[in-house]
Amino acid sequence: MTTRLPDGAGRPVIGGVVPSPRTIAPALTGPLAGRSALVAGASQGIGSAVAEALARAGARVVLVARRPGPLVEAADRCGIAGHVLTADLAEPTAPRRVVEELRRRGERIDLLVYSAGEYLRGAWADTPAGALDYQLALTARAPYELVQRLLPDLRGGGDVVLLVSTVRPAAGLGAYAAAHAALRSLARTLRAEVSGMDLRVLEVRPGRTATPRQRRVFEEEGRLDGYHPELLLQPEDVASVVLSCVQLPRRAEVTEVELRPSVRSY
Repeated sequence: MTTRLPDGAGRPVIGGVVPSPRTIAPALTGPLAGRSALVAGASQGIGSAVAEALARAGARVVLVARRPGPLVEAADRCGIAGHVLTADLAEPTAPRRVVEELRRRGERIDLLVYSAGEYLRGAWADTPAGALDYQLALTARAPYELVQRLLPDLRGGGDVVLLVSTVRPAAGLGAYAAAHAALRSLARTLRAEVSGMDLRVLEVRPGRTATPRQRRVFEEEGRLDGYHPELLLQPEDVASVVLSCVQLPRRAEVTEVELRPSVRSY
C-alpha cells in the first residue's frame, strides 16, 4: 500500500488572518482569564475541543490549522473574539510565519497546545521518503520551532501541552510511530531544559478517540464495521484533562497523562 500525502501537504501558509464570521466579546472572567493560548491543529477533533474548552474558561485563543473553512467554524464554536491562522505547519517556513503574525498583532502567548498531526500508513518497502519527511516535519519539527520562537513568552508562567499518540511500532506504521517517538523525546528534553523557568510541559497521550481521523484509521485497518465511536474516548474527554492540568496552581505540574477507553471495543 502506497502512502498518499494529505491534500495540500507541503504548500506554504495558505493565508494570514481569517476572522470568525461571528465575533463575540471574549470572556472577561473564568479560571484562565487573562491568558492567551495558541492551539495548533484546532480545526477538528481533539484540537478543536481543547480550543473551545480554553475559550470557555476565559482564555483568548488563537486557532491554527491547514484548512480555512473548518478552522473558521471551530473558532466560531468557541464563541470568542480572536483570530485564526491557516497554515500547513509541515511547511518549513510556516512556524516562523505564524509567530511573526502573532507578533505583528501584539499577541503574547503563554499557553501552547500542539495537537496537529496526520495519520500516514504504509509499509517501509513502498512508502516514499517524502511521507516520512512530512510526518516528522508536522509532528516533531513544527512544535520544536514554535516552542523555540515562543519561549520568551512562555517562560515565567507558561504551559506547553503536546498531544502524543500512544501508537507502538508495528508493520505499516514506521513513519507515524517514529514521528511520535520523536515528539515524546522532545517533550521530555524540553521539560529538563526549562526546569526552574516556571514553564510547565505536559505530554498528553490519548488512546483511540472518536475523531474524523480515527474513523479513517479504522477504515485503513479494514475494520470500519467494528468502529463504535460511542465506546471510544471523546475529544471533550481529552480537553477536560488538558483544562484541569493547566488550571492547577503554579506550584503543581502534571508531566504525563495517558488516557484510554474504559471499554475495549476494537
